[in-house]
Amino acid sequence: VNEGHVVRAIDRLSRRERWRASLEDGEVGNLGAVGDPTLVAVADGLAVTVAGHAIGTVRTGAGRVVALDADDGSIRWRTRLADAAGDTIGEAMDLFPYGTPVIAGDSVIVLARRVTNRLESVDYLACLSLEDGSLRWLSRLGSSGGIRLGGMRPFSIPLVEGGRAIVSSSVGV
Repeated sequence: VNEGHVVRAIDRLSRRERWRASLEDGEVGNLGAVGDPTLVAVADGLAVTVAGHAIGTVRTGAGRVVALDADDGSIRWRTRLADAAGDTIGEAMDLFPYGTPVIAGDSVIVLARRVTNRLESVDYLACLSLEDGSLRWLSRLGSSGGIRLGGMRPFSIPLVEGGRAIVSSSVGV
């Protein structure tokens, strides 16, 4: 169960907490309307999730994708997409992940967004290594200029099937 800044593993039979892991330091504060379903993807002994909550044009916390050991909750790796993207895109410091990561083979697929100083919302699809969280590729999906995203449909989750990712986003992709 991802609560934004804390992930808990619950035994499905006893309903007792097996472990708890803090994803980031800091206060959560008043969130308002949270835009993404902070779910956890589990495969190959790893639990992969996104720290914080996406709220329209920002993400609480540092905007990291986090992989934890599914047995004990120890953190295997943390990747801040803005750092991993580096000079790949302009204004990468504003890039944040949203939705639920999808584990596909030895990769983690996650949606990302940045909002430019012109209020243009730009969506991306990122692929990380399941082993160490390094960025494999980043693909620009599309953008929309100057629209308010707060009242639009919530953030989405990509579907990966047959080596292809299928995406629907609130910017019209």
